[in-house]
Amino acid sequence: MFCIRGRGRLFQHPVKPKDQDVGKQALGDVVFSSHVQDYETVRLGKEIRPRGEKIPSGQALLQAARIARDETDRSNFRIDEGLFLSGQKLVDYKDFVCDLRTHFPEALAGEMEGNAVAVACHNAGVQWIVVKAICDWGMDKEDGWHEIAAARACRLALDTAIIILSSE
Repeated sequence: MFCIRGRGRLFQHPVKPKDQDVGKQALGDVVFSSHVQDYETVRLGKEIRPRGEKIPSGQALLQAARIARDETDRSNFRIDEGLFLSGQKLVDYKDFVCDLRTHFPEALAGEMEGNAVAVACHNAGVQWIVVKAICDWGMDKEDGWHEIAAARACRLALDTAIIILSSE
């Protein structure tokens, strides 16, 4: 899939995967944050340059999520970790998703609340992590995957909490 944006430039970035190949995300896959980055804070000029910080997830929670991932039956879905983009926009627009993928090609997921949680917890010295599952691609939204995605994400979050609590 191709995205054509601004000044005749052509960017080739998959907006959503076409198949279940290794390394491709699918609806229902679970993801957890290694970092969260605010995509709203940018420098606008001839080029758009991100200026927001990448705030790292809490190391103990990140390690517990990795253990929980490794102990989870993943025969029906994947569990990955990586950079989350976070902003105040409820995204349902292909061109905007394409722009985000162009400016943040390493991003694993996008959502709305993580940056606020990350900043508040970071400033208070409290560990945090974002766990979610993919229920849409930020465009052409349908409701079919919400319950499955929520159940899978809740299971990983609960298993992560149990690991943390049992280690104390």
